[in-house]
Amino acid sequence: MKKENFKLLCTLLFGVLLSVGFLSCDVSGDSDKKDNNTSSIQGPVSVSWNIALANDGSTVPDQVTLVDATGTVLSSSVESQSMNTAAAGSGLSTESYFGAENSLHIIWDGLDTWGGCFAKFGAVDLSAFSTVKVAIKGLPDSLATLMFKIEDTSFVQNQPGGFNEINLAAIEPSSVDGEWEIYELLSSVDFVDVDMTNFQAVGFWNPLDSDENPGVADILVDVIFE
Repeated sequence: MKKENFKLLCTLLFGVLLSVGFLSCDVSGDSDKKDNNTSSIQGPVSVSWNIALANDGSTVPDQVTLVDATGTVLSSSVESQSMNTAAAGSGLSTESYFGAENSLHIIWDGLDTWGGCFAKFGAVDLSAFSTVKVAIKGLPDSLATLMFKIEDTSFVQNQPGGFNEINLAAIEPSSVDGEWEIYELLSSVDFVDVDMTNFQAVGFWNPLDSDENPGVADILVDVIFE
């Protein structure tokens, strides 16, 4: 083979090898990028109480939203109610702990055997967040029970599974900041029956005193997922 032809052949082969190597690096680079981009949600995710909840029996959508750190609304409530609360029902306070525009103001007058406030959303994947933080202002020592409840989309009333409830009045807060008590709950420990890839609802339920009589409370609540 002539020297000129041999040089040309070598040049062509070298060019082919370079092209293959470049393509391999490019493909693997894209693959790594996809693997790292497991979620587009920027935490923390806050429960934004936009207007006072509808009272017993009236469910008005879009009152409550889940909002990420960029201000993106992940889901709006399809149902939200204040059930068997005092005549003042639930309202809003511009005083919040986690930085949202409002916190939820709940009043219980002790006249009903049960009651609560809740917001139900379309399914949202919150599995990337391991901690649920609840801040409460004004929780009275007289309460022995105040249930904080989370549900997923499999939840059916009066059926097991798809939810967990934590009695916040029965545990010590993780920290105290002024008049606010902050409870840090772990999804892997406190909400083992909830599929956080299909998070659906959050609520505060059934305040009771130590004799299991309906409790009296006037509190502010704020919730985030971190």
